[in-house]
Amino acid sequence: MTTYVRCGALFTGDATPLRRDATIGFGDDGKIALVCETTNAPPASLNDTVLDYSGLFVMPGLLDVHTHLAYGNAKSEEDIDLSCAS
Repeated sequence: MTTYVRCGALFTGDATPLRRDATIGFGDDGKIALVCETTNAPPASLNDTVLDYSGLFVMPGLLDVHTHLAYGNAKSEEDIDLSCAS
């Protein structure tokens, strides 16, 4: 079973230019199996899932990677300054 995501515009996050009318195909393992123009995508079978976002801008999920694991129980900037000074 494949999940197809039809995108109005696809931003991949790398140096690839913005793609219009693209389709992403995900295999059973959840990994990307194909990215192509929607007109070149294989037809979906009855067991496949098709998510139609053809009117939307699609991009990879965003992650907040800014964190401070070493500040312990600091509740203010003053606490952080005291923690870092020692």
